[in-house]
Amino acid sequence: MRPMKTSALLLAILIPIVGWCAPQPVPPGKMFKGEVLDIRTPNSEGWALDLSTPGGWSFVRHGARATESYVASVLAFNLTETTSNEDFVALIKESIEKDTSPDRFTVSDASYDYTDARGYPCVKYQATAEDKKAHISIFKREPQKLQIYSLYCRHPIRPSLGFAITFSHRGPDLDPDIEKQAQDFISGVDVPPHTAAPMSDEKKDDT
Repeated sequence: MRPMKTSALLLAILIPIVGWCAPQPVPPGKMFKGEVLDIRTPNSEGWALDLSTPGGWSFVRHGARATESYVASVLAFNLTETTSNEDFVALIKESIEKDTSPDRFTVSDASYDYTDARGYPCVKYQATAEDKKAHISIFKREPQKLQIYSLYCRHPIRPSLGFAITFSHRGPDLDPDIEKQAQDFISGVDVPPHTAAPMSDEKKDDT
């Protein structure tokens, strides 16, 4: 079973299209508490809740230019078992690459790094890409630049469940300040404190 059906790149382009259906404004830094994950809205003005389902949440914000947008999302997915940190990174990398069409995207500077800083296995994914067929309106396409910051994790209590926290920017130019915004959003999404548990064997393999 592949760990997810949608890569961070696809989330960055698909969610704004869904967002044409009346997103709901949200206040900065509002916390939504759940049994599986606690999700905090982006800590700045202008965001709207664009999608809320059992499998995912997304928030969108328009940029300074008409074709510029930001997406902050959380996606849950089924995750197969792995036996080491390296296998976990490889699983995430394989899925993202399979779900990223070379006809649509030219990806550069992609990185996949294992981290257990949260106390459970995660992979940091960062990439810059060109969306060669970006929808800048319902009827028009034009190349746009994409910046992606994601954290893919295995849930510490439900090991067959994975989740991806993604912050992205799409526009005619790169945003030099996106990393700080991305880190702030990603840090605001985590498992509830009462679900804390010891690391799986994947941590024991970390050297």
